[in-house]
Amino acid sequence: MKTPEVDPSSTQTKYEIEQYLRSVNEGDQVVIRSTQGGLLELKVTQVTGTKPSAGRLYTEHSGGWGGTAWYAKSGKNCYAPKGQSTLVIPTREVLEYASSVTIPEFYVVASGSHML
Repeated sequence: MKTPEVDPSSTQTKYEIEQYLRSVNEGDQVVIRSTQGGLLELKVTQVTGTKPSAGRLYTEHSGGWGGTAWYAKSGKNCYAPKGQSTLVIPTREVLEYASSVTIPEFYVVASGSHML
């Protein structure tokens, strides 16, 4: 059995994610982090619009649960805020993982992560 990969987004803090999401503009990249049953999928997508007065941003794709509207403060989906999809920062490590893993894989979260 393959050793589970460490989720490259699990070292991002809530504060870092919020600061990034509040600064994005239309056309910028974000990554949708979707988990289910111990599987991880990272999907790169584009921001299609923002509404700073409501603390929201909108993306080209959904995470599979909910829609394409997201809260900038938490990265949670506006239609499924308790669901398994959130937005994360497209760091080099996250983008490399997203481009190299084409189907969801089992993963582990970095120690001390808020995503536990």
